[in-house]
Amino acid sequence: MQKQISSKITRPAVSGIFERDRVFRLIDAGRSKPVLWVSGPAGSGKTTLVASYLDARNLPCIWYLVDEGDADLATFFYYMGRAVQQESVRAGKNLPLLTPEYFQGIRTFTRRYFEDLSERFTPPFTIVFDNYQDVPVGSDFHEMLVCGLEVIPAGITVIIVSRNDPPRQFARLRANNRIDFIGWDEIRFSPVESREVLRTYGQASLRDEAFAELYSKTEGWMAGLVLFMEGTRRAGIDRAAFSKLVPETIFDYFANEIFEKTEGMTRQFLLKTSVLPSMTAGMAEQLTGIATSAQILVQLYNSHYFIEMRTGADPVYRYHPLFREFLLNRMKSMLSLEERTLILRKAAAILGDAGQTEHAVQLLREAQDWEGVVSTILEQARSLMEEGRANTLLDWISGLPVQLVSSVPWLLYWKGMSRMPFDLIESRTILEQAYQAFKQQKDAAGLYPAWSGIVNTYTYEWGDMSPLDRWIAEMEGLTAEYPEILPPEIEAQVISNMFSALMYRQPKHSQFRAWEQKMLRLISTSTDLRLRTMISIHPLFYYSWMTGDLKKCAYLLDILRSGSYLQTPDPLSLIVLRCFEGGYYWLIAEQDKCLNAVHEGLKTGKEHGIHA
Repeated sequence: MQKQISSKITRPAVSGIFERDRVFRLIDAGRSKPVLWVSGPAGSGKTTLVASYLDARNLPCIWYLVDEGDADLATFFYYMGRAVQQESVRAGKNLPLLTPEYFQGIRTFTRRYFEDLSERFTPPFTIVFDNYQDVPVGSDFHEMLVCGLEVIPAGITVIIVSRNDPPRQFARLRANNRIDFIGWDEIRFSPVESREVLRTYGQASLRDEAFAELYSKTEGWMAGLVLFMEGTRRAGIDRAAFSKLVPETIFDYFANEIFEKTEGMTRQFLLKTSVLPSMTAGMAEQLTGIATSAQILVQLYNSHYFIEMRTGADPVYRYHPLFREFLLNRMKSMLSLEERTLILRKAAAILGDAGQTEHAVQLLREAQDWEGVVSTILEQARSLMEEGRANTLLDWISGLPVQLVSSVPWLLYWKGMSRMPFDLIESRTILEQAYQAFKQQKDAAGLYPAWSGIVNTYTYEWGDMSPLDRWIAEMEGLTAEYPEILPPEIEAQVISNMFSALMYRQPKHSQFRAWEQKMLRLISTSTDLRLRTMISIHPLFYYSWMTGDLKKCAYLLDILRSGSYLQTPDPLSLIVLRCFEGGYYWLIAEQDKCLNAVHEGLKTGKEHGIHA
């Protein structure tokens, strides 16, 4: 199956919805400011309204579906960067990932990110953040996004679609006159518009008194109107019962009436596919085993049956949140626990194949398929760390039973690594547990990276180095017991960390020169520019400040400056280089070069928000 970029980045298709000139004019006016907040209750037609407007005005856009996973800011920047690469006509190099070096300067990182993002699109352009209410109230996401929205230039409009009013962090945008609002009073359908909706659905003949009763119940609520029409067409609504309903119960009443009178195969299709947050026809067929899944989805969409279609080569469908919630509740009451568990596991496998790993993990958790969760974590952990998404990795591991985590050394390892950017002591404690567990299992593949992680916590902490004596002895034992060839990335970690451990604690060790030669060979041959820079930190410090071997210091600096490195460096690597250039030039009394290196390094740090 072809993987989707993400279920987060899909624009709704618009079909059969008439233009609402009254509200469209309000959106036109709202776009005079960089940010437009569109709010209304569930089922009020917010998403359809904005999608219809963009379609009618022929405006290109990025449509980003916000969810609780964006509480990990690195997840947001990861998926937003992928969206920009897909949609931008001036893509250029990839937007940066929110990796740990930026954590102390997230405001600067965010401003630069949104400035770079905005420059890649030709105005007029729109960015939509849909389902904004799903971001947790206490999340740093709100402050981050406001910081980015403050630098959105003219010609780029950000539309935020939410069930709720803006959180308190958006007060700055209001104070600076950078945000406009369209709320429920503007979105709700007027009586005239409601009549037009009825006419579109073939209900133009509804008598005035019946329409008045319907409108008084729905009060311009799009979901209520659609449900009434579907209920009348499919189920033969009991008007006496309808007259006694209050707005809060309309959805459940109509949905139940419609669902019970839906043909059996379609009903099974609805129940099973409700576990998927989004789906293609192929995914639905895999899950349900129904060969006509594509026809069912098209029919549901053409019937306005509370399902959205997102455009693309392979259309993506999503149930309306209210309708999906209803279907999930019905599935729990109609299917046994065993049946539901099988469906959840199968759906998780399908989502994993489609690249929707976060949703797959969520379903595996619901199914309590801990083996499946562990397998996914171990498969995705390294890439999550490289993408800066340590909090997402920690959340997945924390969702497992404690005893299970304690019994799987690799889970302990990745838990410890995910804590390293935030708490070195906690990280070290967990990594030591992982190391002991690997030792009991005689697992060399785990012992070496766990050892490296532990040593890193000491060198990053830059405090008491005396415990490194123990870990130097441990490495001597490891190389004697497990002298096998390590994968290149693990070997680089081991060489770098053993050199640093010996450098700080036992520079007269009999094997120090051998590890030093391994280190220099690694630096001179590595093609990974960032790795080459990071592992050069300790030998540069050693040669410049501990031994005064300035020839070797100059040699390493020349390696770091070689090739095309300075044309496209990452900011952290450039700061490291400037730092040691400044120290080197100071030691050889080249004052002007020293000051220039220092100023360049500080400038890069300020521009990118890297203060570590």
